[in-house]
Amino acid sequence: MGHAEPGPLVLCLLLLCLHATCIAAASCTRIGHLRTCAAAGQVCYVPDPAVPEDYLCTCEDGYGAGEQMPATVCKQMTRPTPLDECDECGRTASQTVSGTEGLGRAVNVFPTMSLDECVAECENDVRCSQFTHYVDGAEGVKSGVAGCVKGVTCCVIMDQSSSERVKVGATFAKKEYAPCHYNVLLMIGACTGLSPPQVCDDPDWNTGNNWECHCAPGQTGAPTPLTGATCYTDACDAVNTAVCEEKGQTCVDADPGQMDGWVCLCGDGTFGVGVTGVAMQCVTPAAPATTDECDKCVEIAEVRQVGKVLNGPSAMDIAGMDLLECQTECNNNEKCKGFDFYEKWTGAMSNVCVKGVSCCQILEMLPPVGPTSIPGTAFGTKAAAACAVGVCTGGQTCFDVDQERPNTWECHCPPPATATNALAPADCAADECQANYYQCNAGGDMQQCEDTDLTAAMTWVCVCTGGARRGAALGMAATCRDLSPPREQDECQQCAEEVVEVARGRMLSGGRIDTFNDVSLDECMAECQNTQTCRYFAFSEAAGFDAAGCISGISCCVLKAAPTATFISVEPDAVFGEKRTYDGPCAKDDPYAPDVCAAAQQECIDPNKADVGDWVCRCKDDPSITKAVDVVDACPIDECAMTGSPGDPSQVCSNANQVCDDPDEAAVGDWLCLCTEAGKAGAAVGAAAVCTTLATVDINECEVCGKVGKVEETGKTWSAPYLSFVMGVTKEQCFQHCIGFMGCEAVTYINAVPRKYSPANPDCVVGTSCCGMYDGTRGPLIPLPEGMAAIMEDAEPCHKAAGGVGVCDADMQSCVDPNRATAPDWVCHCPAAPASASLAPANCPDPNECVDHGAVCHAEDQLCDDPDMTMTGDWMCSCKAPQVGMGRAAKAECKDLTAAPDIDECEECAREAAVTEPGKAMTGGAVRYLTGVTEDQCIQECTHASDCKKFSFTAMVAPGSPSTCVAGASCCAIHDASATLTAATGTKSGEKVALSNCHNGQCPAAAQDCADPDRRAPNDWECRCRVPLTGTPQPLDLATCVGDECALHKAVCTAEDQLCDDPDMTMTGDWMCSCKAPQVGMGRAAKAECKDLTAAPDIDECEECAREAAVTEPGKAMTGGAVRYLTGVTEDQCIQECTHASDCKKFSFTAMVAPGSPSTCVAG
Repeated sequence: MGHAEPGPLVLCLLLLCLHATCIAAASCTRIGHLRTCAAAGQVCYVPDPAVPEDYLCTCEDGYGAGEQMPATVCKQMTRPTPLDECDECGRTASQTVSGTEGLGRAVNVFPTMSLDECVAECENDVRCSQFTHYVDGAEGVKSGVAGCVKGVTCCVIMDQSSSERVKVGATFAKKEYAPCHYNVLLMIGACTGLSPPQVCDDPDWNTGNNWECHCAPGQTGAPTPLTGATCYTDACDAVNTAVCEEKGQTCVDADPGQMDGWVCLCGDGTFGVGVTGVAMQCVTPAAPATTDECDKCVEIAEVRQVGKVLNGPSAMDIAGMDLLECQTECNNNEKCKGFDFYEKWTGAMSNVCVKGVSCCQILEMLPPVGPTSIPGTAFGTKAAAACAVGVCTGGQTCFDVDQERPNTWECHCPPPATATNALAPADCAADECQANYYQCNAGGDMQQCEDTDLTAAMTWVCVCTGGARRGAALGMAATCRDLSPPREQDECQQCAEEVVEVARGRMLSGGRIDTFNDVSLDECMAECQNTQTCRYFAFSEAAGFDAAGCISGISCCVLKAAPTATFISVEPDAVFGEKRTYDGPCAKDDPYAPDVCAAAQQECIDPNKADVGDWVCRCKDDPSITKAVDVVDACPIDECAMTGSPGDPSQVCSNANQVCDDPDEAAVGDWLCLCTEAGKAGAAVGAAAVCTTLATVDINECEVCGKVGKVEETGKTWSAPYLSFVMGVTKEQCFQHCIGFMGCEAVTYINAVPRKYSPANPDCVVGTSCCGMYDGTRGPLIPLPEGMAAIMEDAEPCHKAAGGVGVCDADMQSCVDPNRATAPDWVCHCPAAPASASLAPANCPDPNECVDHGAVCHAEDQLCDDPDMTMTGDWMCSCKAPQVGMGRAAKAECKDLTAAPDIDECEECAREAAVTEPGKAMTGGAVRYLTGVTEDQCIQECTHASDCKKFSFTAMVAPGSPSTCVAGASCCAIHDASATLTAATGTKSGEKVALSNCHNGQCPAAAQDCADPDRRAPNDWECRCRVPLTGTPQPLDLATCVGDECALHKAVCTAEDQLCDDPDMTMTGDWMCSCKAPQVGMGRAAKAECKDLTAAPDIDECEECAREAAVTEPGKAMTGGAVRYLTGVTEDQCIQECTHASDCKKFSFTAMVAPGSPSTCVAG
């Protein structure tokens, strides 16, 4: 038969009684109350079992209590302050007065503290002068002291003495000086002042009132607390100790105070004493006699009387034995009839019994008891022990457990009975299962036979075994059945039901629906839990209550549906309980409302519907994040998936034709809008992005080397200031954008910007890619694990290095760049065949007319070209750069292109030619012609030549055209201003005009200097900051200058004894002069006009009402009736001026005058 494990209520009560304030109270019966206290690590109990709702939580570790809630604070006892009472007087609070309380100011309150602990707390707390201890547990009455709790003991520590009054259940004490060792007046200690002086010792500095005096070296005597010790000169000095130790014996001062009272004690298991010398007789104790009491009756020596002796002649004296050893010696000596024992021998000195040492006298005859009472003595006699001979009858067997000691025999029952009994026959009732066990297996079920009462007949039962099968029957095979399967309850749909204990030792009558024998308490509660119709249960370990189907001696579980309200008494081990709505956190207690998880936009999951209190809330977007019986504090959520209002992230992005992205679903407010339009990129957090048009790459690799990005190092970035940033691009787009971006020579690419990344680039958006462009002034690399640094370099292989001959040109082949946005991808094409090769010369056939006629060109140091190898007679000679010219089937007439004019664009507007009329040609006013030039060279020639006003360009002159140019070659016609237009296919025309972004003095107007870095290159003037301002020059625009303009213009102000201030160092021309107090005034980029504020008028308010100005119209200004203006004053100064000035009736104050405002005041 097994026993159920103790439930949480029993454990709770056990824990409560381990506490120093174990109060006779009932344990909590409600799971909710238990959990309320347990959640705070505290113990739950009920002071009055008649009022179970009036429960308390008490601190398990520390002192404190709370009524129907956890204790707010669990206090620890104050640690003792170490104090050596040999040097300083201690204080004690042990003089307590019952039935009295002190009236003083409380400095600390300790609910649940015992009286002894309260005394210790007062002694340990330096603030304590007195304390009151209340015992309220029995009555359940509040003490009336703040912090004390109804139903528990309470210790109140007070810092000052005051009046006292009667209080039932209270104990009061004041802290006073303990008996002090050191006398301050005599300046001598209680121990050191003795004669001879003794030594003071405080054995425990954390305990008060425990100092003691110790004997000085060379003396012996037990220390005495709080007073001097009784000390003697130890006769066992070095000489006498050596005498004993030489023979392996021990020196003892048997007669303190007498120098000849030392003795030697025998050792090594022997007994004997030598008087003032070595013991001559060391007696070995008699060996125990081995006797089987089952065969022979024995005698045993017992102490008969203390304080007296038999006072007769002894057969043997043995010194140094204690009383038990003396009794054992008599037991083991067959001649011994009795013994006398002296704790300290007081008789005459002899060689055996020595004064001051214990002595055992073995007696062979029993003399009468001595008439005198002698302290420290005892005598004993031998008498017959309990005799075993003939006692163990009826088939029982006698067994002597220890044959060396008397009274150790037992009677053992014959099999199958197993009972035993000491010194008497055993109760050998028969186990009825020996004869009836086979009937338990008659039905084929695996059952076990148990005899519930070996002393009674017809008490054998068959009990079912194996798995969840339960059942029992008296005197026959049981009907076995399985326990009910766990009842499933989805706690996400409704509050579950749980079965709890209500009371022990009693139950409700009536309403039985089922009975189970041989189950545990836990199984009984589970069966009620799993049975839909069960509302109550009763359980007994031994089935002492009268219920149909229960078998006495076997545990029994009775399920009930609707018992009556009448209680019946049953045996103490019975348990009564009921099924209630779960008292813990419930996921859904309202069937018409969503569960607590759904209310928080989370999912409710009940992982095991057979268990109660195990539901969890789970995040929808991340099922791995859960929280038991509560909502998750913060679930990851895709903010872009939130819909339902115009302000939703997805709506904000879609309104701007952008996409929404949430880079970190665990964070809130980090959603992005990303640009999706082709050729554009950009990103922004929490708003629509500003989309940047990506730079396009248009490089003809047949003319110049293409550019590619080369990764310098991953995990790092450039540290110099950047030119520009663009978000939401791929690495390839980042490289292409840099190649097409003016001035970009290197990039930083971050695949996903981390939250901690902010090296002076606020343009980067956390959570998306970021591409930063840098020029040649980039600084050293700095670490960034998510970053990558790259530079732009020439693509290899390159078709044509600067100033060199192209790879294809050298083999008389033509170069084609199929995609001017990518590199390297140039191709060499054969002149008269479809053959070609990528990034290398093609393997061409040889139909080139230059093979035969090239000498004509080479003789003039010119190049030969056969433009169409399928034709004959079209070979040409062309001039080498920098000259231009071409001759068809003849040498060329070479000319130099006009060099760029030397023009300072800061002084003179540059002029530039441009195509304005495609499909038209200039006629008339011809100045000259250039053959074999490109369109750019033609435009460049007109731009640079002073005689050119207009031009025409023909990419290919048709054979037979009436022109000065060579047929089959390009032609550039230079014209003066008189030329007119006419339609012409394959021709472009234009004229030279002044550049639209001519300087016109913008830089000096902004206090900056104009510079033309290259006087031969048009359109490159720039504004530069004047010292001491600094800033990067901006081509064709003002520079952004930073610095204090007062360093440049301060003299203007100081010449007038005024102050200079530059309010915005990122702007120019905003410096100001301001007047020194008490004058006011300010001038923008000029000296200020200073004025004194009007002094307060001299008005006798007894004769005349004073007037005061005040702001009454915020957001409005006064118009008309202006008297005067004051610049650079505060609002208070403006109000003061109007208050004091007689000409002021109204006023307006502007905190910052906008630039360009039509006002008498100074802008800014």
